[in-house]
Amino acid sequence: MKLAKIFIVFTFLLAFPVFISAQNNPYPNEIEGYEFFKSGRFNDLKLLASDRDDVKAIFGEKCDNGCDYNEDWEIRFSYVNSGWSRKFTGNGKEQIYRPKPEFVGKLAGISFRPKKTILLSESVVIPKKIICNVGTAYGGYTYKVRSCIDDKRVNYNISDETIENGKIVKGQITAINYIPSKKEDDEIFALVEK
Repeated sequence: MKLAKIFIVFTFLLAFPVFISAQNNPYPNEIEGYEFFKSGRFNDLKLLASDRDDVKAIFGEKCDNGCDYNEDWEIRFSYVNSGWSRKFTGNGKEQIYRPKPEFVGKLAGISFRPKKTILLSESVVIPKKIICNVGTAYGGYTYKVRSCIDDKRVNYNISDETIENGKIVKGQITAINYIPSKKEDDEIFALVEK
């Protein structure tokens, strides 16, 4: 009987850190092999709470907007800007929303861009909570892209075609983005009085 109690306590102690870790990960649906939050240096950063100083403390003075993450990836940071706005028209009246002062300068997104061609293996299983849609990407090249995102707002952009000059290859990861959830995004903005 005493041995059974010790076994139960021991099992609980082993499982507790895993349970706590899972609850603290705001991006539980990262694709296996591309789990930057789970395994990365930036997991101390919090979207809409951290600022440039927090980024510099982890990545160095010259990395507040972005830098090399490792030999395969570069990391980029974006921040809430006071010039952002949203306009909605209802009942013939235009309403303008701008970021609340407490969010200005806060971290709005973390983006990983490959430095070389990185293909998403066909054997990779995309978690069921991630939904993929095909659209068109514009930039230096125009190509079809699968944008795969979950409700926590981890977003994988994967080329859905090879373009003629071979600069973009089907299955190539073009970006991995961590952005605020829809709910968090809505909390940033407040109606501007006219």
